[in-house]
Amino acid sequence: MRSGPVAVLIAIAALALALPACGEDETATAGAGATTSAAPAGVQGAAPASRPAPARPAVAAKRCGGALGEFLDAIESLANAVAVGLDYERYLAAVEGVRATYSEVDDERLGLVCLARVAGPAEASLNLYIDAANEWGECLADSSCEPEAIEARVQRRWQQASTRLAQARSGLRIRH
Repeated sequence: MRSGPVAVLIAIAALALALPACGEDETATAGAGATTSAAPAGVQGAAPASRPAPARPAVAAKRCGGALGEFLDAIESLANAVAVGLDYERYLAAVEGVRATYSEVDDERLGLVCLARVAGPAEASLNLYIDAANEWGECLADSSCEPEAIEARVQRRWQQASTRLAQARSGLRIRH
């Protein structure tokens, strides 16, 4: 399960984050669409040198967490189950449960930063769990395959999935 639209949105998010840095010392005038050069500090009519940052990051993080929280919790539940130990059938059922939760995410509600910092790593985590399920299932279907032969690769994917989940959770933290 690979999601092309999310990957495209992540690329757009990266571009959107980089483009504001392309200008010189210009800022957009709210609602006017024109740009004005910033006036030196102390010039009459100039904006104060330091304004308090708006509360937007906290609101955006809360919105992102609300939209992806159930999906992130489902991945974390799968990670915990893997740590305790599962047979293939239970593992496959758990992965399907996470996939079902993922399909319920309304990606149109996600902002670009949320897509880049949280949704992307979370989706990568799910994909790694799916890859592990596929590899494990293929081995079980092949009579000449010994599960011990693929155990290290499957566990490596689980570790990578756990790392991606940690990145997604970290993406929800507000950076000032």
